[in-house]
Amino acid sequence: RNLEAQQILKEKNAMVRSIVTTAFDGIITINAEGIISSFNGAATAMFGYQAEEVIGKNITILMPSPHHAHHDAYIKRYIKEGK
Repeated sequence: RNLEAQQILKEKNAMVRSIVTTAFDGIITINAEGIISSFNGAATAMFGYQAEEVIGKNITILMPSPHHAHHDAYIKRYIKEGK
C-alpha cells in the first residue's frame, strides 16, 4: 500500500512539473524563507534570468524598490498570522 501511495505521489509530482514547465504564464515557486525553488520558461521570458541563475536565491532579486526591502517580513507575517 505504501508503494502504491509513493507511485501515485510520484505521478502527481511529474504531472505538476509538466504543467509548470509548459505554462504560458510565468510561474515561480518559493519556500517559507522566500528562496526560489522553481522558475519556468515563461518566467525566464518575463525577467530575463535563466532558472539556474535564480534558483536558490531570494525572490526579492526580482522585485523593484521598495518592495524587495519588505518582502521577507511579509512572508514571516503571513506564516505567523495568515495575513
